[in-house]
Amino acid sequence: MRDCTIEVGDGLIRDWFSKLANKRGEVVMVILRPGGKVLLNTKDFYPPGVYRLPSGGMHPGETPEETLIREAQEETGFRVTIERKLAEVHWTFKIADRVVEFRSHVFLISETTAEPAVEDPNERITGFAEVEICELQDVARRLRDLTGEWRDWGVFRAIPHEIAYRVLTTVC
Repeated sequence: MRDCTIEVGDGLIRDWFSKLANKRGEVVMVILRPGGKVLLNTKDFYPPGVYRLPSGGMHPGETPEETLIREAQEETGFRVTIERKLAEVHWTFKIADRVVEFRSHVFLISETTAEPAVEDPNERITGFAEVEICELQDVARRLRDLTGEWRDWGVFRAIPHEIAYRVLTTVC
């Protein structure tokens, strides 16, 4: 388990972090494609050119594994096989005088479907990309380099990429 704290600044993303208080946690999907690359996605409201590992919020009463299976289906149309849990991140978000606790469960999963197809339009996914595992560190760096109202979100999203990179690579 890894503990991380983010002091959330001002801006549009502050409201997004506040909404996390209503969720128990999320799963982050490191989806290993048949060619050995990892799947990323982007959404219609992200800054231009920003891609990241897919993730999804846990519903009440759901285990991380159940969430993973459901979210993979909704976001990609894939029926996946769980290879292993890579990490669990325990987040503490400090938002003004509030503290929000949250968990990210990072899983390595594989699939055999040819092309991803979004099944839930509410996910607002507009595109997919595939990168080598070695490139996850570059994806994390781009997320960390986001500025303005996206800065805190970028740091939050970068951590699972860095963890997956460290766990899955020996030499790149």
